[in-house]
Amino acid sequence: MTFRAVLLSGAVLAAATSAAAAQTPDLRVFREEALAHALALENAFRSLEEHILARSAAATAWTGSTPPASVGWRDAWTARGLRARYCGDVLLVYYEPARLKGVGIDHGAVRAAPWTYAPRTQRAQALHRLDGGVARGGVGRSDTALPACLSGAAFGGALPSGRAARAGRVLDPFVHTRTRATFETRVQPCPAGFHASHAAGAGRTVGRSQIREVRQTVTRRGADVGGPIRGAWRTVADNCRADYAVEETGTQACPAPAGWQGGEAELPQRIRRRTGTVTASGTAWGAWRTVEDNCWVAVAAADPSATVTVRAGARETRTIPCPPGWPGTPGQETRTGPGSRKIEYSFGGSSTATIAAAPWVTTHAANCSPPPASPGGSGGASSGSGPMGGPGGVDAGYDYDTGGSNADDGYDAGDDGGGSAEDSGDDAGMGGEDV
Repeated sequence: MTFRAVLLSGAVLAAATSAAAAQTPDLRVFREEALAHALALENAFRSLEEHILARSAAATAWTGSTPPASVGWRDAWTARGLRARYCGDVLLVYYEPARLKGVGIDHGAVRAAPWTYAPRTQRAQALHRLDGGVARGGVGRSDTALPACLSGAAFGGALPSGRAARAGRVLDPFVHTRTRATFETRVQPCPAGFHASHAAGAGRTVGRSQIREVRQTVTRRGADVGGPIRGAWRTVADNCRADYAVEETGTQACPAPAGWQGGEAELPQRIRRRTGTVTASGTAWGAWRTVEDNCWVAVAAADPSATVTVRAGARETRTIPCPPGWPGTPGQETRTGPGSRKIEYSFGGSSTATIAAAPWVTTHAANCSPPPASPGGSGGASSGSGPMGGPGGVDAGYDYDTGGSNADDGYDAGDDGGGSAEDSGDDAGMGGEDV
């Protein structure tokens, strides 16, 4: 029935009641009884709805059209002719008798009573009217489709038509569940080889912040159904960093020498450096090493000194031969060969000088005789000739007095037989030969 039709029926009903009021004193009782029936129907629907949604301990269901007292149903409602069915998430409360108890109360009056007979400040929407598989609304109330299960044999068969009723969708919280998603968080300490990137506050841990989703199936009342399903942990903030090496450079003032009058800042400094490893336990530093030392130590000046090392030359020997054709025994001379003198100075550096060889010294004179004279008398020595080097002899080229060669002498100290002050290499006397 449409809203317009309800208004028209209400107007007709009002006109009829006005006419009846002029004829009977029971109009007020009629209205009160209609409102009482409508209120009982609405209260029964609200009570069952509250039980299903809030008070039940399990899924709600009953057979027949009269609910048990355990769901909040009252015997007074049964006595009035109220019945109730619930399935397919639709709750239906309706009047079963075709004619209700009271003074001429029909279903149309009961249905319209909340709007027509209630005080103006307490008016409510009209009730439903059963019409086959639909509960028809009116005065602002929408129609409600009734599932086929409400007409099943478990409830007593088909629903009557034309009855005042109240229907609505009521979801059983134990049948209809939902999934509640929450999140768990944790902070994992940094693993080995890593450390926190910053210091932690009081009572806090710095590491890898992780989160995971927890899904829990719950009833529409929020009660858990089964256990939670936890997802995998995932890192949302990583405050761990790998251990690393650091280097620190510092200075150290040099020790002040005795009698230093200046301040420490005026002293030269050593520049030092050390290497450390940053781990979860902190920074482990190695030993300091000096990379630049500007310190000096005053040392008293010392007189310079020198160390002389002399290396004597080797002893050398040579033979003095007889002149060609002269028989005899050769002589022998010796001397000390070249040496060296090395001077090393205390202030650094050195010098080396060569020591010249010593003069030759005759250790054994040659004993040579001139060759015998030829039979022709020429080219030979006179019978009165003396030994080599004597008068009429041959100058062998050596000075037996000094032991040195006379090759460099300007004058021959011996008897050259020629009477010449300068030896030209050819001896004029006795046919001798200057060797």
